[in-house]
Amino acid sequence: MTRHQLSAGLHAPIRVLLREDGDGGIGFEYDRPASVFGQFGSEEVNTVAHQLDRDLRALLEATAN
Repeated sequence: MTRHQLSAGLHAPIRVLLREDGDGGIGFEYDRPASVFGQFGSEEVNTVAHQLDRDLRALLEATAN
């Protein structure tokens, strides 16, 4: 990310909140990388951010299962 826009380093890494619901279930909260890094208006950064969206979602879903 910072290879394309050094300022993106201000928002990396993406933070993830893992929480347990009252019924024993788990949940995750996080800011989508595409939303966080979209502010830079860079096509290169957007490409990386969208891939991070997919990777992070897949990881969290796999962890929840």
